[in-house]
Amino acid sequence: MRAPRDLRDLAVGVAADLFAAITAALAPGADALAKIPDLPGRWAGTGLGMSLLPARLAAMRLAAQKIPDGDYTWFFQNWFFGYNYMDLAVDGVRSEGDVHAVAVRNPGGMALPFDLVLGFADGSSERVHRTPAAWQADGRRIEVRIAGGKALRSVTVDTGIYVDFNPGDNAWTADKAGSH
Repeated sequence: MRAPRDLRDLAVGVAADLFAAITAALAPGADALAKIPDLPGRWAGTGLGMSLLPARLAAMRLAAQKIPDGDYTWFFQNWFFGYNYMDLAVDGVRSEGDVHAVAVRNPGGMALPFDLVLGFADGSSERVHRTPAAWQADGRRIEVRIAGGKALRSVTVDTGIYVDFNPGDNAWTADKAGSH
């Protein structure tokens, strides 16, 4: 692939790479990218201006609708055509026998991937990953259920490379909650 000629080419290439990464994240598997052949070659270096970028995003959304694993219109609407922002929060934790239920709220509305970092009373920790697909059914609140008999002491939402608007509400501790 040739080097980008200008900022427009670069924007197109970035959009194509982003789409490929999103496709891989939403449709995990070794052949996820093979479902859309030569994606970078199809979009990069076409020389179309930035004014046509929304049309290209719409075309990528239409291409994603043809992926046999499902309809990704909800995702494209959320990331490219909506007015959402990045903000997740721990909304509460409850235990039901050996299962912990962690409620995660999405006040910003952006369908972000995230990890829950769980800290247990015995000093061990665990990461539980969720893809943007977790927000497909309800974009504002989900419940992540974690099996295991260990006493839970802390939960932190880790958004990775995505900057959270209000990181102050991303953690829960058993001490702060008063009971568990």
